[in-house]
Amino acid sequence: MRVVSDAGNVRSVIEHSPQAPIKAPPAAAPPAKAGLPLMGAILFLLACIGGGVLIAFIRPFGLG
Repeated sequence: MRVVSDAGNVRSVIEHSPQAPIKAPPAAAPPAKAGLPLMGAILFLLACIGGGVLIAFIRPFGLG
């Protein structure tokens, strides 16, 4: 271990071990966010609209 430090010298050397620095492996990219289930949402909205229309047509006949 060799430590050379001089407050007046900008180029100071600090060595803590004779080994080469260990490089960490590159971080993997985060997984992509899953999109919203649009097909399910669209089908749900169509079912709601269809049910509302069906009730609007059935009510006048006294079935609703």
